[in-house]
Amino acid sequence: MTAINPLKNADWEIDFYSRPILEANGKKRWELLITSTENFAGDEPFRWESICPAGEVNSIWLSKALNEALKEAKTNGWEQPSRLRFWRPSMKTMIKKATEKFGIDIVESRRAYSLHDWLSERERSFYPHQEGYIAGPL
Repeated sequence: MTAINPLKNADWEIDFYSRPILEANGKKRWELLITSTENFAGDEPFRWESICPAGEVNSIWLSKALNEALKEAKTNGWEQPSRLRFWRPSMKTMIKKATEKFGIDIVESRRAYSLHDWLSERERSFYPHQEGYIAGPL
């Protein structure tokens, strides 16, 4: 008899915000980053990213993107998170509206350490190599 591997479970940490990159049309790049909270079980975190066109930054786009992320997570052996942590107060309304249909609680918290680590890594080694990168404030 084959043992069934249980799905991995962790909260998610989310950032949906502009990045230090100008697109060819002169608008800031908006990016959705999702990572699972570190679970100390040795599992690789679930990470998902998507670029959002500047003209579509709203809860509708975010809800569709979250749905895609949830499908990919399930394919990769992850349960739907019960909580979604975010740390930008300005995004609370949009995130709340986008997550309503999924039944995921949202928590405004600076304790999004996995996300902060990933953002720091991207700021050092990813964004500076992207076309349109702007060093310093936009």
